[in-house]
Amino acid sequence: MASSSSSPHQLHDFSNVANKAADAAGDVIRQYFRKKNFDIIHKQDLSPVTIADQSAEEAMVSIILHNFPSHAV
Repeated sequence: MASSSSSPHQLHDFSNVANKAADAAGDVIRQYFRKKNFDIIHKQDLSPVTIADQSAEEAMVSIILHNFPSHAV
């Protein structure tokens, strides 16, 4: 989240990267949309996650870290 001291230019950059990350996640998830067979994995806390979820997250994190390497994700 941007602090209140962020410049309009920084906010524009954050918005552009967020849009790229959302588009990348959408591209990944569409590959699995309406597929009948997909793996459901249980995370360490036993909550379910699909390969589509994991792949979409990896795509988003990759884009964020590429553009903002000092940001924690």
